[in-house]
Amino acid sequence: MTEERTTADQLLSIPADDFVAELGSVISRLSFVHEMETSGALYLPFREPPPPPSPYPAAFYSAEEWLRNKRDQLLEAIVIEFDYGAKRNRYANQSSAKLVQDLAKAIKPVCDLPYQLDPLLVATMLVKIGLDEFCAGYDPLTSDSQNWSLEKALGYDRLKANELTHKARALVRAGRWKRAVPLLESALRFCPLHFIALNDLTDIYARYYPKCDKGLEYGRKLFRQAELSGHMEPEVLDTIGWAGFRHGGKINIVEDVLKRAEMSIRNGESGYITIGYHLMAVLAAQEKYSDARRLFEKFSKLPATTTIDSESLHAAKQLRNTFPEMPQIR
Repeated sequence: MTEERTTADQLLSIPADDFVAELGSVISRLSFVHEMETSGALYLPFREPPPPPSPYPAAFYSAEEWLRNKRDQLLEAIVIEFDYGAKRNRYANQSSAKLVQDLAKAIKPVCDLPYQLDPLLVATMLVKIGLDEFCAGYDPLTSDSQNWSLEKALGYDRLKANELTHKARALVRAGRWKRAVPLLESALRFCPLHFIALNDLTDIYARYYPKCDKGLEYGRKLFRQAELSGHMEPEVLDTIGWAGFRHGGKINIVEDVLKRAEMSIRNGESGYITIGYHLMAVLAAQEKYSDARRLFEKFSKLPATTTIDSESLHAAKQLRNTFPEMPQIR
């Protein structure tokens, strides 16, 4: 087996939604470098991407935008030069890796400008979402590139996912989190990149199902999407940090993430009590009782305005009662 074939097989083994995010992040980085180079910049300063429109990561939009803008050129290469319509049945009896390899050669000129994007990545993406969907009948002359949608090609239903997530959040706020779980999991089936549903599932599993492989997997996906999208709000950092702690992550990294969350939210704001309790628990687990006491004093007198903050305040008071007494100063 050739190295090219092995690479194609490896790429094809990645789940479609993860691959969309990965391709999008590559495009985002390359487009930024291209922008800086063409503007005459001598160096690339660190820049955080702006928060994308909820619920999708920025990478999703980058991938769709690139594919839509390049669609007419890709269609010409696929339909006319590659002649996919005539070869379709033949490739149906071969491995997908073979189709990816041959397609990559055909679309390489399209991928070279302006970013020199790896054609094997793009070919894998097209095969994963379905060449039939992308080509829309193999007619590049009448198909409108603006009508093509990546979420449609992937079989996603963003509006349905939003609806399910909205219902689930109402249940969580009412303390009925068990009924919210299947709704959130359904939302991810309709839209695997739904950031809010993934965040809420990660939070529920961290809160109520510690040391759980499924919860750990949700946490990893959330961390990855947060990195790709720039979603680093206090609530997201808190969810990631608490999930890491509850599922056995490295305690020093967990503490750092939760400290960032605590410092980026206003004292007294909804959610502050919960973030404070989570950080307090991590400090106590490392026997940093002085720091934990000081943090407890900051939020323990605040009013709990949500069910989750109320539960967190109660848990924090119970945890505080387990601390060893400070030695008397004489």
